[in-house]
Amino acid sequence: TFTDGEIIYEAGDPPGGIYGVVSGAVRISFVPRERSPVFAHYFRIGSWFGEAAALSGQPRLAGHSASGDTELLHLPIKGVNELIRADPACLRFFSILTYGHLQTALGATADLMIRDHVKRFIATLLRLGGCREATQSGERLIEVCISQDELAAMANVARTTANSILRRLQRHGLVKITYRRID
Repeated sequence: TFTDGEIIYEAGDPPGGIYGVVSGAVRISFVPRERSPVFAHYFRIGSWFGEAAALSGQPRLAGHSASGDTELLHLPIKGVNELIRADPACLRFFSILTYGHLQTALGATADLMIRDHVKRFIATLLRLGGCREATQSGERLIEVCISQDELAAMANVARTTANSILRRLQRHGLVKITYRRID
């Protein structure tokens, strides 16, 4: 169990087990060269993460922290290795997790390559809301727990620009803005 902002692990930490999100959400950050950590994405309920370091034995590439009160399942690296030894086909399922994370990273990269700042901002918001996932079905309320400053940085726009776009979306009934959260 983790409280809001509590660090699960940081980039550069030694490899460990994998985690599954039971409740809350997990913020993913990375450290660009010579800068402070940057919030990049977050995992929602049902997501698993940490498998790349667990499988490779290499240090963690990104940091993860709780977004709100968060409950996680933890499969220690020893358990990961025991599963693979008992059934080598498990390696394929762990690889599928990594493939999904690569898809998300490439999607974020593609979002940042959108020249139009409004479209780039909306694409980032849709990615954070999980609107591109195959399990998406029908209309539902999507909560994105993020500050406007963080969202602006993720979409590579000024904070004032982010606020302007969000207000326009709110006027059209597409989003509802509350403190550190967008529905």
